[in-house]
Amino acid sequence: MDGRVGRFSVAQAVVCIVWALASAPHAAETKGVDDAAFQKIRTAKVGEATGEFQAIANAAVASLGDAELRKSLEKQLIGLVGDKEASFDARQFACRQLMMMGTAACVPAVAALLPDEKLSHMARYALERMACPEAGKALRDALAAVKGKELLGVVNSVGERRDAEAVPALAALLKGDDAELAAGAARALGKTAGDDAAKALAAVRSAASGRLRQAADDAWLRCADAYLAAGQKDKAKAIYEAMYAPAEAPHVRAAALRGLVAVGGDEGIALILKSLNNSPRFWIERGAT
Repeated sequence: MDGRVGRFSVAQAVVCIVWALASAPHAAETKGVDDAAFQKIRTAKVGEATGEFQAIANAAVASLGDAELRKSLEKQLIGLVGDKEASFDARQFACRQLMMMGTAACVPAVAALLPDEKLSHMARYALERMACPEAGKALRDALAAVKGKELLGVVNSVGERRDAEAVPALAALLKGDDAELAAGAARALGKTAGDDAAKALAAVRSAASGRLRQAADDAWLRCADAYLAAGQKDKAKAIYEAMYAPAEAPHVRAAALRGLVAVGGDEGIALILKSLNNSPRFWIERGAT
């Protein structure tokens, strides 16, 4: 009798273990933050529902090492981003979490906010930092769809991504009537660098003036610096020499001379000596001692 009882107890234990293992996948599918927390922050402002905001933020960090949690949480955050009845603070908070842990799945919802006057900046920051190519494409597409100061912000984000595929669109913006936007496009091209960006900047700077000329000068020098860093000294030298021409502004010539010296060789040293001998005022104006 005792033996039978013992065997029956072991069988019961085995059944319990098997049931627990079978239930594990279902439990994993329910990973995420309780929907009640999202409902609590949905209409909250900064300083309200602090415990719920913190719980979701903690989950976002934890999701970076947990694919199932990440997928579930991302879905919840996408819902909050697209909820037009949710508070500004809640939607901005959702974008901030997606900036850290979002995948291609969240790109359409975040990109839809790029034209939004209040939420555009946080949406583009999120897309700017996502490694997936879908985020880059969303920002490129926005160059033709977004207007005003929101467009300038998108241009800045495209520049931060160093997106070579965006160069044609940025080059087109150089020719527009908005001087601030054109200058922003020039800066973005300088950060992106490469042959096409350098060519576009060379074409616009000769006829540009004011803010655009200053931005184009700086951006073209960035292109030269990028060539130099990549070991393409001939391309770097060509830009530095063009910007060292006598007609260029003193501060531009000073930067170009620095580049020519960095290219190396006796020619750079000879240029320094020539500048010191022929134009000491040039160096005094630059603050040299």
